[in-house]
Amino acid sequence: MTVNLSFDDPPVVTVTYDLLDSGARCMVADSSGIIELTVSDLEHPCLSCAIRHDVIPTIDRLRADVRWDHAMVALPLTAEPAPPP
Repeated sequence: MTVNLSFDDPPVVTVTYDLLDSGARCMVADSSGIIELTVSDLEHPCLSCAIRHDVIPTIDRLRADVRWDHAMVALPLTAEPAPPP
């Protein structure tokens, strides 16, 4: 679904997270293809918090690039998107 949106509206960059046994893989892509692919350790026992600690600096960094008008984040199905209580 996120890839389809990137092709439908080219000024969109997508940040997708996948869980691995050793951490999380973050892929940044747009209609031209994969821009970044990183694997990092989860530095927090809570999955949602660990991803949030990674996604915020990633989005901030991407925001400085003028190629995109919008960013979309695709979280793993097991991640809770709401902030902690």
